[in-house]
Amino acid sequence: MTFMEINKGKPFFIYLPSNAPHSPIYVDEKYAKPYQHLKVKEIVNPEFYGMITNIDENFGKLEKLLKKKKLADNTTLIFMTDNGTSDGISKDG
Repeated sequence: MTFMEINKGKPFFIYLPSNAPHSPIYVDEKYAKPYQHLKVKEIVNPEFYGMITNIDENFGKLEKLLKKKKLADNTTLIFMTDNGTSDGISKDG
């Protein structure tokens, strides 16, 4: 965040990788809890979905900071991941 403040007057690039959602599957209880009561076959790992919720929350914090620092209008955010299994468990290798 300090880097963005210091460099806000000139173009910059930030690569901000996330290891989630990925094993080891650990996330604070507050993120997994909303998914624990679901009795849906597809929800086999509430912690995995909690990780996604946590990513979404942090991405929102980044967007809010960019707006607050008046950087949002000249910024492109691209979210990518290589962790594409639907429930955190690969069934086909």
